[in-house]
Amino acid sequence: MKKAFSHWFWSALLSGVLFATSYPPFPAWALFFSFVPLWRFWFHGKTLREVALAGFVANFALTIIGYNWVAHTANEYGHLPMSVSYFVLIAFCCFSSLNVALAGVSVWSFHQKFRLSAPWFFVCLAVASAAFEWIYPMIFPWNMGYPLLYSKFYSAQLAEFGGFAGLSLLVNLANACFAMAFEKFPQAKWSRPLLVFLIGLSGTEIYGRYLLGQTGIEDRYVDVLMVQPNIGNYDKFFAERGQGYQEPVVRKDFDITIKAFESISGVKPGLIVWPETAYPTNLDSYFKNKFYSSKLFDFAKGLHTPMITGAYSEDPPIAQKRRTYNAMFAIDENGEVQPAYRKYILLAFGEYVPGGKWIPFLKTIVPEISDFDRGDGPTAFKLGETLYSPLICYESIDTSYVNEVIKKGGQVMVNLANDSWYGPDFEPFQNMIMSVARTIEFRRPMIRATNTGVSVVADLRGQILTKGPQGTEWTGVARVPYFSNNNKLTLYSKILPYLTFIFLGLLVAVLIIGRVLSEKQRN
Repeated sequence: MKKAFSHWFWSALLSGVLFATSYPPFPAWALFFSFVPLWRFWFHGKTLREVALAGFVANFALTIIGYNWVAHTANEYGHLPMSVSYFVLIAFCCFSSLNVALAGVSVWSFHQKFRLSAPWFFVCLAVASAAFEWIYPMIFPWNMGYPLLYSKFYSAQLAEFGGFAGLSLLVNLANACFAMAFEKFPQAKWSRPLLVFLIGLSGTEIYGRYLLGQTGIEDRYVDVLMVQPNIGNYDKFFAERGQGYQEPVVRKDFDITIKAFESISGVKPGLIVWPETAYPTNLDSYFKNKFYSSKLFDFAKGLHTPMITGAYSEDPPIAQKRRTYNAMFAIDENGEVQPAYRKYILLAFGEYVPGGKWIPFLKTIVPEISDFDRGDGPTAFKLGETLYSPLICYESIDTSYVNEVIKKGGQVMVNLANDSWYGPDFEPFQNMIMSVARTIEFRRPMIRATNTGVSVVADLRGQILTKGPQGTEWTGVARVPYFSNNNKLTLYSKILPYLTFIFLGLLVAVLIIGRVLSEKQRN
């Protein structure tokens, strides 16, 4: 009994640690074999209870390492006591990545009934893992494809066909190859699966490098001044509520930008970008005469340079029920503001209290939590010759939503974020690379401006052209190349609405094929 417990527990724990330490901000050192210990245990697992528990331990381990910042966020953003925040982290670890356990339980149950051969068990498990990764609801959705981009594999370029969810399937198949090799060792021909892995990796790397040269040469560009003000969380918190902190925040935004302008030699930037909620007031056109609103419009007009900034939006004074929004604004060189893009995908317990709309009392329990309403959805900003696709915070990691935004015709994605609530070590790098992944999936460049880092400009190949430091005040000028006529959609963009059915269909197909061929092999 003790030996059995030890076997499943340590196999699961090892897989969780291997994967978590191969996920950003770590290099992908064990990515291709991280799940081998867990998967081999599942193949030999005797009871459903052990299989399920092993999956749970693996997903708990990878989550508590990779997403340890959830406790910091609950304390810093949700204003919960640290003791309570640790319980939030534990609850998050218990439920956020159950896709690992669900994949194992489903394939193991099928295996118990139809006795799959080892190769087909691991192949089915690879497909099931990718499918459940895609289908299982997650607040911060991860997959095994993102480390390829973070560690600069050329294979990441294949995401234009199947997205990073598709690349995750390929990584899972690589794990299947290693699992087959370990299962057969030291029998004859045990190394054949490793040879298949090497051929597959070499092929995708060569083809990925080829795709880099097939994207063409962009025919337009815009020079962007990115401003990372590094304003403290509580300065922003009080400024949002107008409690005397607006002036120092506004002054810092202005001073940093003016100083950057004065230090620029040569071509003047064609766009200034400030991060999410950088400007602590409402910027809607019907508030243009308010003190701080008019200051910003005059500022843009004085520099004679268009701006994109995060700020707040509110319904008109004549509205019966006035609601407040986390918003993004585009201001032209004459100081004229366009209608706001209001954030559509809100962060629970950070930007709204779930259920608070129907039970107002809930909002009084933790009054520090913002009370934003949801915007109307995708739009685009036109500044000069360029059409920009606005995305606020982690909207950029929701691929389905980004797809709808892209279809509005944007040539350049603009992602404004404030990762200061999540701690300095993990989430800023994860959010950054998961956002930059959209540049390959949809073949559009991205400007990503954050309050404390990581601020980047990435081209449509996912290559980072400019990257700011973290946790410090910074400005940088970057040339963002793009195509003037870029209405073409990638294959991934076209199949994305059907991806759930594609994964489920593929899973059913490999289970059936695996069952039939395994039975033939036994006979």
